[in-house]
Amino acid sequence: MATTEETLIEIDPRVHVASRHDTRFSEVSTRARSVDDRSLGTESRVIAACDPLAEATEALRGVRTALMLRWFSDTRKTLAVSEARSGEGSAPLAANLAVLFAQLGRRTLLIDANLRNPTQHLLFGVRAGAGLAEALANRSFSLHGATPVAALDSLSLMQAGVVPSNAQELLGGEAFRFLVETAAVEFDVVIIDTSAVLDSADAQIVSACAGGCLFAIRRHETRVADFEEMRNLIAASGSVVVGAVVAP
Repeated sequence: MATTEETLIEIDPRVHVASRHDTRFSEVSTRARSVDDRSLGTESRVIAACDPLAEATEALRGVRTALMLRWFSDTRKTLAVSEARSGEGSAPLAANLAVLFAQLGRRTLLIDANLRNPTQHLLFGVRAGAGLAEALANRSFSLHGATPVAALDSLSLMQAGVVPSNAQELLGGEAFRFLVETAAVEFDVVIIDTSAVLDSADAQIVSACAGGCLFAIRRHETRVADFEEMRNLIAASGSVVVGAVVAP
């Protein structure tokens, strides 16, 4: 499968076809190796924070380095993280990358823009409260809803807030674009977790605002056809397909 010129993490799938309707990634070679998080607690998926010496954490540092060299700069500070289908790993990938950039001393903001099934507050053990949804509903362009993450001085989290009935309208409004632009002025790195690309148009809207999107894929689960459709939809939004990582 060919990758775009912008892809910074090469994907070389060897596809096992179980049936005509069950084409999945059988094995994916990337710079990151995944960990099987099914046996771990929810918070343990932020492995960069809880196990900095783990092999998976070191692999994710390689992803961070690639992003620093090929994506982030003084004029490009925002990146969306998404997946084809819900549950394929974009939330823990976004959380781990945010932690890793904060550990470098970069002022990092993690925005949970998955207004349909938000999880970042659970990953970081933060009590659910007002967040992005409320800021957008009130047409607020400020980042007052962003709160520091304990034990990580350089990391702030803007949680999603109460799940709204009009997620797409909120994300597609002027307030979200201005909020992202404001974040890029006040922070060095802004990582935006969003809902699955094939579940709604939310990810396309968020990726267009961010300018680039990094994909999380799950070994043995992400279908090749879904990946291709996801990539085409994000590219059609005007956003750069930055790359893909086997999610932790």
